[in-house]
Amino acid sequence: MEESAAQSRSGYERLTAEQMDEQRVQSEAYQYLCRLEEAKRWMEACLQEQLPAPTELEEALRNGVFLAKLGHCFCPRTVPLRKIYDPDQQRYQAQGLQFRHTDNINHWRNAMVEVGLPAIFHPETTDIYDKKNMPRAVYCIHALRSQQSHCFFQHSQNISEIIQSDSSSVRNFSRAPGPVLHFLSCQIRPDRRFLS
Repeated sequence: MEESAAQSRSGYERLTAEQMDEQRVQSEAYQYLCRLEEAKRWMEACLQEQLPAPTELEEALRNGVFLAKLGHCFCPRTVPLRKIYDPDQQRYQAQGLQFRHTDNINHWRNAMVEVGLPAIFHPETTDIYDKKNMPRAVYCIHALRSQQSHCFFQHSQNISEIIQSDSSSVRNFSRAPGPVLHFLSCQIRPDRRFLS
């Protein structure tokens, strides 16, 4: 009884394990949304094109159109615009994801090889197309941004302020299934073919 009175006087309340887990998951989702927003802004600056909100960006990257266009931005000989499948995304909107969209992802991967981005950062095609490891794709975009820092990026507003102002996105995103819930535990695993 004395302990609960002391806790209420100090304003300190002991959290249950479930509450601590919920806080951890929301914190991970918040951090991931911040990384998505940063990647989105850099891509928008390079492409001069509006991209979907961070909560929808993973799905928008699956067809590889934005990635291939980004590849064209920093390596136009490797990814000419004529090679991009469904650049206006009309087929994607009408019929959904098609296997040929993997060509776009592969064009982007070829452009990363061409500019010399270390292979450890490259996501596999299925990481993006099947949404198996989207955090790895986002980390790759950040690595690309660091390497290609000349590509028009400017911070106009603090990213955390934007995400925090929309706390419902964090709550909804933290409940979404998939690799996002394990964002901090996801490590970029090196491709063993390149380690020897």
